[in-house]
Amino acid sequence: MDHETRWFSIQQKSNETVITFHPKPDVRFWPPSVLRENPLPRNLVRGGKVVITGAGSVWMYAHAAALTAAEGGCVEVRKPQDQAGRNVGDASTPPSFSPRDFFTVHHREFGDEHSIALVKLDIRPSPPLTKTEISKVVEAVGDELKRLPGESTVCLTGSGPVEVYAGIASVAVSQGISRIVCISPRDGYVFVWPPDGAAPKLTSETIDWIHGLLRPKQGSVTLGVVGDPNCGKSVLSRALYYCAIRASYWAWRFDSDGQSPTPEWYLLLRQESPEQAEQLRKLQKIGWTNEMEEILTRQLAIARDYFDVLIVDLPGGNLKVSPPQRIPPGREELFQLVDRFIIVYQDHGLPQPWIDALQQHRLAERIVAMIASANPREQTSLTFSKTGNNIWEGRATGLDRGVELNHIVNSYHNTLLPFWNILLARQGGPGSNQDR
Repeated sequence: MDHETRWFSIQQKSNETVITFHPKPDVRFWPPSVLRENPLPRNLVRGGKVVITGAGSVWMYAHAAALTAAEGGCVEVRKPQDQAGRNVGDASTPPSFSPRDFFTVHHREFGDEHSIALVKLDIRPSPPLTKTEISKVVEAVGDELKRLPGESTVCLTGSGPVEVYAGIASVAVSQGISRIVCISPRDGYVFVWPPDGAAPKLTSETIDWIHGLLRPKQGSVTLGVVGDPNCGKSVLSRALYYCAIRASYWAWRFDSDGQSPTPEWYLLLRQESPEQAEQLRKLQKIGWTNEMEEILTRQLAIARDYFDVLIVDLPGGNLKVSPPQRIPPGREELFQLVDRFIIVYQDHGLPQPWIDALQQHRLAERIVAMIASANPREQTSLTFSKTGNNIWEGRATGLDRGVELNHIVNSYHNTLLPFWNILLARQGGPGSNQDR
């Protein structure tokens, strides 16, 4: 290993240089300040092929790609599923594919301040884009950036894989863009280029303009999904996320399980190679710490204002102690940031333990739905309706990580439409934003 720090390692091989990102010990998440305090060494990525891989955020990938491009190198991104044998690069691209369906670009001049371009991505994790499609999206964004003067700032945000963030950052630097900012739902504004910290902060006028483009005009709702481990909670949170998108809401899924997250690549890979998926996921598991709780709470506080609906996959607690701790001490601050809760429970059990846990922190009044999970490996189905006490209740089948997501979404979508209409209602009723 030629160069190693705690947040990255660099290995130089005969035909390529490999940058590998690593989770932060004990807390998983690195702060953006590492880009300045412990920078990637420019001399080790100078020229040639640079491979970027590992457990890094989109702003880490964008930073490494921008640095590589500035030093005359070419970038390749390798994700865990690619290394495990999952490769969508050779899949065919349909004739109807249009790269401009996956992003929007807003541009504005701010007087003496150089021009600003906001690139907002809208690329859903499933089904994943092929390598060819990703290249077409990056190329199309690059065509838009060519219209900007060299002294410009590109703000990059939205839902998209690390390959797209890296590709756009590389193209932007190659075209002479002077500043690149990633606007992360977890970390806020992260300056990924230039690397020396010399870039001035964005003005308040610029930030107000960006917020006007990104934040919902009528407020947002943070919807937390709670339940005991292995009840189908994470699968349901993903289904809710995709159903919300299909219902034309600007949505995002926030995985707040810092100990054992359920990333999209794991669920996609599990459908094809369950053993490899489990092995890779186990390597990423770490224990809970107080600092992790604080980081997740801070991240959720940032993310909750950027979307019509933010789906939060909340931790299942510690049921191995007596009595069980569904909301362990200190975690209530994370739960306090959630506007509404859905309780998922096994159909042979009861939702009452979670009702009691939320009630201990005066959160039970925020419960809007309770869903019994049954027969996870059977055909997907959902019954769901509002009861007399304004709580939605239902029964879901097929909430297994091995079930193809599209099957679940297709089955649940129409049933959930009335729920979205009430949850995101702008005047009164459960799920409105009036009591925030």
